[in-house]
Amino acid sequence: MNNTQTLLEARIARLTTTMNLCEPDRVPAVGNINSWAAHYTGKSLLDFSFAYDTGAVKDSYACIAREFSFDAMNPPGGSRPGSMYSSLGSTEFSFYQADGAPHPGVQHLGRTNMEASEYPELIADAYRFIVDKLLPRRFPALRGSGARRAMNLAKGALLFQEFQTSAVAPTVRFLREEYGLPVLTSSSTEMPLDLLADYFRGFSGVLMDIRRCPNELKAACEALLPLLLAKAIGNSKREDFPTVFIPLHIPTYLKPNDFHSFYFPTFKAVIEGIVKAGRRSPLFMVCFLLPYEELF
Repeated sequence: MNNTQTLLEARIARLTTTMNLCEPDRVPAVGNINSWAAHYTGKSLLDFSFAYDTGAVKDSYACIAREFSFDAMNPPGGSRPGSMYSSLGSTEFSFYQADGAPHPGVQHLGRTNMEASEYPELIADAYRFIVDKLLPRRFPALRGSGARRAMNLAKGALLFQEFQTSAVAPTVRFLREEYGLPVLTSSSTEMPLDLLADYFRGFSGVLMDIRRCPNELKAACEALLPLLLAKAIGNSKREDFPTVFIPLHIPTYLKPNDFHSFYFPTFKAVIEGIVKAGRRSPLFMVCFLLPYEELF
C-alpha cells in the first residue's frame, strides 16, 4: 500500500469515527474553501465560476492540500457556475464589483421572488409553485413560450453539467488520488426556512412573515420539507462518507422562541430523515461579521 492510500484510509477512519460519535485519534479538520482557494493562489472568482478552467481549480486546490493539514475537503462547487446564471438571466448573484473587477466570492443579493399573499398557492403544491412561478422569476430566460423555456433550460443544464464535469469532478478525483484527501460531502440540501429566506421571500420578508403570517409560514416550511429531504437523499452517493451538506443561514438571527417555533420542527424532520436513510450531515453554520470599524 502506498503512502497516499495509507493517508486516505487514515483520514476516512478518523472522520468516520468522529461521525459515529466515537473518539478519534485527533480532532479532524475539514476545509470548506471554494473560491478562497483561487484567492490564495493568485487567481480570481472568474477562473472558478466562468472559465471552467480545470487547471486553475485543480492547481489551487492542490496548493491548499499541500499547505494545510486538512483531513477532508468539500468539493469546489460553492463558487457557483457563473456562466449558467448569466445564461439564464439571473440577477440574484453578483460576480462583479461596480468597477468590473471580480468579487472575492459570489455575492448573494437576496432578491424577493414571492409575495406573502402567495403562501396559499405554495402550500397547496410546492413543486408546481417552484416550477411555474419561482424559477421563471429567478431566471428570466425561463419565461415565455414552452419551446423557448425548454431550450433555455437545456442550455442552462448543459452549462451546469460542464461545470461539474470540467471543474468539480476532476478536482475531487485529483485530491483523492494525488493527496489522499477525501471529499466529505456528495450532495446538499437546505432547511425549509432557509430556502424561503434565500430564494422565495428574502431574508427581511421571512422575518416580517414570522409576525404577520406565522401560520402560513409554518405551513410553507412543511410543504417544502418532502422536496428538500428527497433532494438530500436522492443526490447523495455512498462513497467515503454518506454525508449531506446543509448550510444553516437564518438561525443565528432568530429569537430562541422563533427558532423553536419556525425552524426547529422541520430542521429535526430533515435530520431524522437523512439519518433514517443511512446518511449523515455535517451541519454548516454561516455567521456574518461586520468589519471592526462598522461596529462603532
